[in-house]
Amino acid sequence: MSNRLYAKISVGLILLLAVVGSVVVLGAFSATEILTPPTYEIGPATAVELSAQSWVVFDQETGAVLYEHNADEVLSIASVTKLFTAATFLDHADLAASTTIEWSDVVTEGRAGKLTYGEEYRNRELLFPLLLESSNDAATALNRVHPSLLEEVRKFNEGLQLEHTVIAGPSGLSDDNVSTARELSLVAHYLYNEKPEVFDMTRISSYYSKDNGWINNSPFVGDEAYRGGKHGFTYEAGRTAVAFFDEKLTGGNTRTLGYVLLKSANLERDMELLRDFVSKNTSYR
Repeated sequence: MSNRLYAKISVGLILLLAVVGSVVVLGAFSATEILTPPTYEIGPATAVELSAQSWVVFDQETGAVLYEHNADEVLSIASVTKLFTAATFLDHADLAASTTIEWSDVVTEGRAGKLTYGEEYRNRELLFPLLLESSNDAATALNRVHPSLLEEVRKFNEGLQLEHTVIAGPSGLSDDNVSTARELSLVAHYLYNEKPEVFDMTRISSYYSKDNGWINNSPFVGDEAYRGGKHGFTYEAGRTAVAFFDEKLTGGNTRTLGYVLLKSANLERDMELLRDFVSKNTSYR
């Protein structure tokens, strides 16, 4: 075999090895990308000061807590309770059946929801005054229609292994309705992913039945980034909220994040400050 032929074969082998080597290297990079998925880089939570006594920020997809402050303090949760009521009622009650509003429903504290003695509603319709206007009358009616509601809420809490969450009443009026910001983040993460209809209802601006209508009173409903939630107030609980927003983080990526705030003196201001801090100090890559 001539020297010229040997040279051609050698050059061919070198080129072949170079191609194989490139494929191996590219494969290694691809494998590395698969084995090292995107992660968060976060700033110091101590850099933001809120009036809220306890709060948590978490990733909606994974449930991972990104920021927290006094996350395990047990506090009253006010009308955030209604998330538990709605989710359990959706799971276990006869939604298509109808009920007539009774005096025992409308003597409940508060007039949100505008329910009137003698009106008839399908059970499912009562979820809208419950979640949009935070109607205590609707909560009482749902509990009357489905007497095992609170027992089923208790089982729901046990299923999520919530050690500090107690729901003593369906509306949130009771100061004995307590939880922690961390446990509420677990509940919110579960409901958002497994029972999305609960948060879907809290995103609409209004809902009208044949004889009534309800306007969403959430302070966040006008925000295009809002993905649902529930807020509440009692003198003991202060202002409380569970809410989801699509947040554009540093670097340009957008993630849906959950926020839990308990015992706030100024809920809207606290949420604004916290979201601003998160968007400026958090990256996902």
